[in-house]
Amino acid sequence: MIESLLHAIVARLPPPRVIFDRTGKRPYLSRWYLYPREPQESFDAIGRRAPPRATPPFEILLHCFHASDDTVSLHSHPWTVAYSVILSGGYLETRRTAYDVLRLYRRRPGDVVKLETDTFHRVQLFPCEQCSGAGYLLAGHQERPCVCTRTNRGVIPSWSLFVAGARCSSWGFWHPVTRLFVPWRSFLDGSGSGSRLDIRYPHVSPRLPTEWTTGADEAPGST
Repeated sequence: MIESLLHAIVARLPPPRVIFDRTGKRPYLSRWYLYPREPQESFDAIGRRAPPRATPPFEILLHCFHASDDTVSLHSHPWTVAYSVILSGGYLETRRTAYDVLRLYRRRPGDVVKLETDTFHRVQLFPCEQCSGAGYLLAGHQERPCVCTRTNRGVIPSWSLFVAGARCSSWGFWHPVTRLFVPWRSFLDGSGSGSRLDIRYPHVSPRLPTEWTTGADEAPGST
């Protein structure tokens, strides 16, 4: 019901910016610009530096995830602070907390997820409920493709309304094994050795065990 309404809404909007995975072949995220009505990225779709422009005090975006993050690394965001309101679908979030401890959160429709400049997380979409992520259904002795294979390949798309403050940095990636941070351009082209981050981030007690929790209000700094 909600997803059908979202499709009806985006049909009236300008075409989204589609971000692909690292192979450049599979859609990862569709982004609609609600305010301002134009991209604010400092680089265009093929990596060329865009002309400088005045930075808006905030941005309102509509996101649709088509696939999970395709790497074990966690990514950051370029805004001072952002709030993601889960509208449909949801996902499992792996989030870096104090002393590089990873915590898992189940994000469901209605959750509000707070993201700050030094927040690193990874998004994993839920498997399709009809085919359990297999991508096909059994009809007697025959296999037929599941409807999820048309755009999402075995997972449930996740829609969110994304409200962000001013931009203050760029994206980057943090690897949970090497514990090194790499700027996004160096990460994508394989250059750069990475650097260490302050392990005292963020606002939780040190050395918490990895745990399973539900609800956006239980995430560090998400209230």
